[in-house]
Amino acid sequence: MRTSIMKNFLIGLGVGAATGILCAPYSGKKTRERITDTANHGASYCKDRSSTVSDAVMEFIEQGRHFFEHGRDEILRQKLGVTEAFRRGTSAYKQAVN
Repeated sequence: MRTSIMKNFLIGLGVGAATGILCAPYSGKKTRERITDTANHGASYCKDRSSTVSDAVMEFIEQGRHFFEHGRDEILRQKLGVTEAFRRGTSAYKQAVN
């Protein structure tokens, strides 16, 4: 069974290669040039896209850092306000008791 599968695979491979050669719209040299051009174009596109994605990620990280710092500063400001209010409340209570 394995022999027949391998035999059929090789026959299919040969038929596919022959069909590709017979039906190729361009000569071998022209086809190789087109493949090279397409590969170069694809590589250039991927490089440009990766740069764009990298820039977007860096901007997103910077915005996150800004929001984090703003939130941290706001929490510290509120903490100081609560501490001051507690101090004043304690002072007012002590004055009222005395």
